[in-house]
Amino acid sequence: MSDNSNQTPQTGLDTTPARRRKPVWPWVVLLLLTLCAIYTYNQVTTVIEAIRHQVPPEFWEVLEWMFRQSGLLPDDGRSAPDFASLVPDLSVVQAVLLA
Repeated sequence: MSDNSNQTPQTGLDTTPARRRKPVWPWVVLLLLTLCAIYTYNQVTTVIEAIRHQVPPEFWEVLEWMFRQSGLLPDDGRSAPDFASLVPDLSVVQAVLLA
């Protein structure tokens, strides 16, 4: 019998600890989270594009102006939008209600 330090003298079995494999589950979780993020981004983009074409441009001007006033967007020196154009003419509203 050869002298092997990894074997026990009584049984001759290998007593070296088995190498543990690295876990795979963190990579699976990362893949799932990445796929969820991509799906969510695509859904949000689709909804925003659908809304963008249905809302009047004056709304986007007011929204952009509010973002610039709050500092979320850099100020490019443009003036505030005309808020009066967003309010309907009262004579038109009265005519519709009285008709």
